[in-house]
Amino acid sequence: MKFNVIQRIIKFEVVRYLKSRTFLYCSLLFPIFVGFLFFVNADQHQPVSLIVQNNTEIAFSLDGCDNIIPIVTDSKMSVDEAFASNDNSQALLQLSFASNKKKLNATIYKKQKFPLEFYSTLREQIIKAYGDYLHEDSLSIMMNDAESSYSFEQKFYPENPDPEIGQSSASKYADLTMAAIMLIYFIVFQFSNNIMKSISIEKQNKISEILLSSVHPKNIVFGKIISGYILALIQIVVWGMLIYFIINTFFDVSKLASLSIQSSNSDAVPLMPANELLSFFFVFLMCVTGGYFMYSSLFAIIGSISNENTDTQKFSFILTMPLIITLVYVTQHFQSNNSVVIFLSYFPITSPIALMARMVSGISTWEILLSLLILFISMIVCVRLSSSLYRNTIIADKEKITIKKLLVWLRQ
Repeated sequence: MKFNVIQRIIKFEVVRYLKSRTFLYCSLLFPIFVGFLFFVNADQHQPVSLIVQNNTEIAFSLDGCDNIIPIVTDSKMSVDEAFASNDNSQALLQLSFASNKKKLNATIYKKQKFPLEFYSTLREQIIKAYGDYLHEDSLSIMMNDAESSYSFEQKFYPENPDPEIGQSSASKYADLTMAAIMLIYFIVFQFSNNIMKSISIEKQNKISEILLSSVHPKNIVFGKIISGYILALIQIVVWGMLIYFIINTFFDVSKLASLSIQSSNSDAVPLMPANELLSFFFVFLMCVTGGYFMYSSLFAIIGSISNENTDTQKFSFILTMPLIITLVYVTQHFQSNNSVVIFLSYFPITSPIALMARMVSGISTWEILLSLLILFISMIVCVRLSSSLYRNTIIADKEKITIKKLLVWLRQ
């Protein structure tokens, strides 16, 4: 491969897309939609009536918290007695020390699910009060082995009989996982389709034939695929900046946590340890990379075979259906680590989404590595196939191309 040629192709493709109206519309419409969604949901949540039983010497207060109405009661009361004496209360918070008084235990007994804003406010106030008690700042408590400093547990009252609404540590991150799955789905299809359209247009305009006369097919295909990946990253960064600007400019940032994806455990405590957070984003990045490169190379083949005599819709349907079915299935069986989801997490054309779904239901490290290994091996094979077929499919301008003919070209 000639890297200077690939670099020129990448520069041309990136600049052309950044100047297009498609990039402008995609960059503006999605952040505006998120801002509108936040506007609609910002004031939907009513304040939570919370019973507080403080069994410590900590000066704990919820004054000034708009989303919580505190009700202080006798700390010696049992949970049943406290709820019985306050019929309108929706939750109860118990604060107590461990036996050595070196760890603060916070337990919430809840009658229903609550938005993330409720838990964020409670956690912030508890850590702040505990920091004042220890004469330390809140950040140092969170950074210095938070698990040994305090605990934050939630239970249903009465105990919820539904086993799917558990307190598994993995299920805390359902919202983040669902957002990652939707982002993978969008990136894979949006930018893979862009490559297909680009190659198809160049073939119709005879530009591809001119390129083939001076540039090796591998350089063309690889340059286009990398340019699409760079554009996907640019699009995500632009979205993040615009969403941050819109939310901070037009809305109260403290209400941001109230906007959440409603899942079977959407009210879980939004706290992920740093090591788990890094692992999560590493797997996310690998799924995005492997899934995008594999699908974009396959869509590049579809773009190159497009002509008036070839039914490219058939090939597109074959490629898109597995990932769409996987998205629907894991959404319906979210947090369910059944045999079908396990199989889909190893099957390369479905693993980018299925593997992320398994992150929330529990998965071992060797399973993650095996799934990623299969995905990246498949990715390399697909990229090689697309570069091998590119020349023959471009030259076959009027010829009807079938799967059988593609297999014949691969043997050549």
